[in-house]
Amino acid sequence: MIIKVRSDEIKLWIPVPMGLVFSDLTAAFLPKLMEQNGMTMTAEQARKLMRGLRKCRRRHRGLKLLEAETAYGQSVEIKL
Repeated sequence: MIIKVRSDEIKLWIPVPMGLVFSDLTAAFLPKLMEQNGMTMTAEQARKLMRGLRKCRRRHRGLKLLEAETAYGQSVEIKL
């Protein structure tokens, strides 16, 4: 996954390891984090979500998950 941040002063490019973000270890912590924010998800649902995202990455490499731009010309882009 790649995160790009652009503004007048800064251009930042951050590669994020997919194995770290969409791992079963992350899936173990996800239900607790969601519970703290008032949402529910079981551990099994979290594992299925992570597996689905890993498959999506293999099939659709480079897919834009987020593309946002402010009125001041700052932008953020997140790609698989």
